Amino acid sequence: SSGINAEWPLRPGDLVSGVLVSSVTAHSGCVWDIAMRHDSRGFATGSADKFVKFWEFVLVEGRAGEKSRIGVKHVKSLQMTEDVLSVCYSKNNKLLAVSLLDCTVKVFFTDTLKFFLTLYGHKLPVTSMDISTDCDSALIPLL
Repeated sequence: SSGINAEWPLRPGDLVSGVLVSSVTAHSGCVWDIAMRHDSRGFATGSADKFVKFWEFVLVEGRAGEKSRIGVKHVKSLQMTEDVLSVCYSKNNKLLAVSLLDCTVKVFFTDTLKFFLTLYGHKLPVTSMDISTDCDSALIPLL
C-alpha cells in the first residue's frame, strides 16, 4: 500500500436521468470488482484494502416535495489477507468466490461468511471469474 489515505466511494446514479443519486464511502483502497446478487437485492465489492463488503439496495425517502430514491446500505464486511481482485456470486446466491492477489480463489458461504474452500494452482492472479449455473463447478479464466 502506498500509505495514501484515500476514500473510494460508491456513486450510484439514475441511468434514465443521468443524475448522481448518492455517494457512499465504500473502501479505503481501489475497488477492483462489483458483483451483483442474482436476486438483485444487493451486491458485493472487492477492494485493494483487503475487504469484501456487502451492500443492499434500500429505498430512501425523499424530503418534502422530492421523490423517494434507491440508495445503498453497507450490511457486512469480510476481511481478507490479500488485496481482493474479483468477487462472484453463485447463481443461487449461496456461495461467494473471492480472488486474491496471492493467486488463490477462496469460496465462502454468503449467509454466514464461513470459509468453504480454497482453489490453488494459478500462476497469475485471477482477475475475472464465473460460477457455473449448476453451482457445482467454477469457471475461472485468467484475463
